Amino acid sequence: LIHRDIAARNCLVFKSSDKITAKLSDFNLCKEIYEEEKESPCISLRWSAPESLGECMWSFESDLWMFGVLMWELFTNALYPHDKNSFESTEDFWSYLMEGNTLEMLPEIPVAIQTIILRLNSINPAKRAELGPVGNELTTLFSEC
Repeated sequence: LIHRDIAARNCLVFKSSDKITAKLSDFNLCKEIYEEEKESPCISLRWSAPESLGECMWSFESDLWMFGVLMWELFTNALYPHDKNSFESTEDFWSYLMEGNTLEMLPEIPVAIQTIILRLNSINPAKRAELGPVGNELTTLFSEC
């Protein structure tokens, strides 16, 4: 199952007396797939992986890319990704990413989180960080807080 719209705007946050929980919502673009999907839904341009923009390829790896952008949003107080740039078309943004441009790593993002975001936002989908190890790293980092 892939989500295809992972972003801060689609997270619900709950606070109980002892913890804060975030849950992903808005499953309108969610799809069950068994291999890469070629389809062109209405997409969130600045959150989308290069392969989703260039080839309309959607996969678990494209969701990992979006998770990296979500993490960036969380640590920048929900700034708009790539906000210092304007793009006239999807092709312009795709070219920008393919030139090696990444999200701006602001000082408020801890270095360990920056490293995770950059691993999730690898141009090559096969080289993106895997969710299990990233989850373990985040659990360790947050337990130290």
